[in-house]
Amino acid sequence: MQDYPKCIKKQLCELSGVAYKRELDSALSDLHKLFEAWQQNKINCWDLSDAIHKFHDGISRDLYKQYVMSGSHYSLPVAYALARKILCREEISDEVYQLIEPMLSFISCDSI
Repeated sequence: MQDYPKCIKKQLCELSGVAYKRELDSALSDLHKLFEAWQQNKINCWDLSDAIHKFHDGISRDLYKQYVMSGSHYSLPVAYALARKILCREEISDEVYQLIEPMLSFISCDSI
């Protein structure tokens, strides 16, 4: 992996964090709806417990691996988040965009 200047690494790290937060917020919102359903007796405690377990071992873990475990190589998660419209082009500096732009052609949103 190419060694980027410190200012670019910082921007990539911050952008990856923003994308991670947005995706995790969305996933937690879905889980929250199940808590509400449980409180309204629409689902039982076992269903909620199972959903929590699946959340922890599923989407929560996947997002952690995608955004946090990438270490100092945040360019791919940022490109992925931009391709999926989790990040907007306006949020990304021109310098960073130039680095991730070649990756965008390899990321097909249809296959995600």
